[in-house]
Amino acid sequence: MISNNCNFFLFIDPCTIDENTTLTYITDDIRLCTIQRVISEQPLGISLHYHRHERFHYITLSDNYSLTLAFHAGIKSFDRVIEYNGINIEDDSTESLTKRINNTNEQLLQLLVCSPATYAYYKKNNQYLHSNLNTVNRLKPMRNITSKPKENDFFF
Repeated sequence: MISNNCNFFLFIDPCTIDENTTLTYITDDIRLCTIQRVISEQPLGISLHYHRHERFHYITLSDNYSLTLAFHAGIKSFDRVIEYNGINIEDDSTESLTKRINNTNEQLLQLLVCSPATYAYYKKNNQYLHSNLNTVNRLKPMRNITSKPKENDFFF
């Protein structure tokens, strides 16, 4: 149980945050992150996770996160995933979401993500997170400028 200085307690699994993550809600941190891959099979540099008890998807970036398409698009480790290409995925299973991402032939991907503090604030107040909120930060699309990933090149 963690106090977030807002007179309520959150039950947070320590695996869903890290030492750099704050749970103190100050303002909305909701981002629409757009990634344009050169080829649809190009890795994003993320791992998807699902917290079964609290029922949310979250992301961790790979070890070399500063080289990933996801990082350059504005995604942070432990972000909560709300939408994928305009579709709310909060009720999707991890397998369903992974299939949705891996089976798309689209090179353009949009992920609506938010910080753990924003997610907890919206859920506590029974508010709906979606891409049409005025507080969504629509980040500049990340486009990979290489023509094709090299054989030994994981991210670019």
